Amino acid sequence: MTIEEAVFQKYRPIPERLRDFGFRAENGTLIYQAPLLDGVFLATITVGKEKRVDGHVVDPQTGDEYAPLRLEQSSGAFAASVKEAYLSLLYSIRDACFRNVPFVSDQANRIAEKIQETYGDTLTCPFKKDEGLVFRNPANQKWYAVFLRIDKDRMNPEKNNAAERSGEKTDTADILNLKVNEEDIPVLLKTNGFYPCYHMNRKHWISIVLDDTLADGVILDLAALSRTLTSQHGKVRPFNQPVSWIIPSNPTMYSLDEHWKNRIHVSWHCFSSVRDGDLIYIYVGMPVGAITYRCRVEKAHSVMNDGNEKMEMTILDRFSSDLFPRPLLRTFGITSVRGIRSMPENLEACIRETAGISDRKDNL
Repeated sequence: MTIEEAVFQKYRPIPERLRDFGFRAENGTLIYQAPLLDGVFLATITVGKEKRVDGHVVDPQTGDEYAPLRLEQSSGAFAASVKEAYLSLLYSIRDACFRNVPFVSDQANRIAEKIQETYGDTLTCPFKKDEGLVFRNPANQKWYAVFLRIDKDRMNPEKNNAAERSGEKTDTADILNLKVNEEDIPVLLKTNGFYPCYHMNRKHWISIVLDDTLADGVILDLAALSRTLTSQHGKVRPFNQPVSWIIPSNPTMYSLDEHWKNRIHVSWHCFSSVRDGDLIYIYVGMPVGAITYRCRVEKAHSVMNDGNEKMEMTILDRFSSDLFPRPLLRTFGITSVRGIRSMPENLEACIRETAGISDRKDNL
């Protein structure tokens, strides 16, 4: 790890503050120069398009870079004073122009930010040292998303053993542990980006390296499933049996009553946990605030032209908004529907009884 990486690894630049500090733009890169030790050396700091910070310290008379700066152990008092002056400059830039983020990788920060935005949950550190951060299910305080920073080769035992024998340093990576359905793990492990779970029960959990190998949407769907499986109403999919889910719809962005008025067969964004035959109850957000549709998934994971996946569904029932409103859902423990979640069995039984739904209708 370079000096710059160590100082800025959990920080991201604020461009307007860099410009106010004195950075100038040149071919898409922001550059700042400052003298060190009363002009004995010249430091050049650059912030590239990918937000990476680099730096050079040179002798302005010769243009030669000061090599002792990069030694792990300073070779004398003078070299130590140069490094101290350079670090002081880096810290002053960081404090004035950068914001602190929880993780090193951009994807880890994006995923954590989206989870917080979707559910309102807060990252916490349950470890004695800064070894990782977790999201807890507010229903029971169980972990459902565990972020760790580890040596990347630990995800590959053969490479890790070779690295340990040679004593060489390996790259580190942010990983995310999520709870998934047990029967899905063999399928997931065949896809790049998924690994046997690190440091947790591999029978129920899986690890994802957050290096953009997997799309954010795929990871967020699995985070929603993990939150469901760790909730009071979470359930593991029975073998070869359909599962009932609740998913949200925003009426201010897409009016189901308008677009689905004369339709029976419809499509929707597909969540990774959904399978053919599953039942989907659609909760329409405020100002409606009620479950108004019940659908059966005919074909899950159909790939669209843009590469995203959809599920093709048949509308089985349409409910008036006063039949299964938000206050009723609260009595069954449903306080919010911000992502996919499993349908509580007692709520589903209430809906079927109230609406007079028979088992035969599900199989038509």
